[in-house]
Amino acid sequence: ACLHLGWWNDGIVGNTALVGYRWYHVAFVFDRMAREQRVYLNGVRDGARPSWWYHMDNATDLRIGSLPFWQAGSYFQ
Repeated sequence: ACLHLGWWNDGIVGNTALVGYRWYHVAFVFDRMAREQRVYLNGVRDGARPSWWYHMDNATDLRIGSLPFWQAGSYFQ
C-alpha cells in the first residue's frame, strides 16, 4: 500500500510501496496558491498533483489512519 490522502474525491496517492512494521515520516502539503497537493515520505517528495478545488474549510476533522466516519471499523490494524 502507498500513502493516500483522501480529500473529497480530490486526493493524492504516493508512489512508494510501504512496508509493515517500519516507521515513516510523512507530510502532506496543500499549496493553495499553486493549487497543488504534495506528499513527502522520509523528507523526499513521493508524489504531486494539481488540485481542482480550493481547500479552504478548516472546520472539518483530520482523520489519520481511517476511512470516513460512515465506514465503521476502517482503521489501520
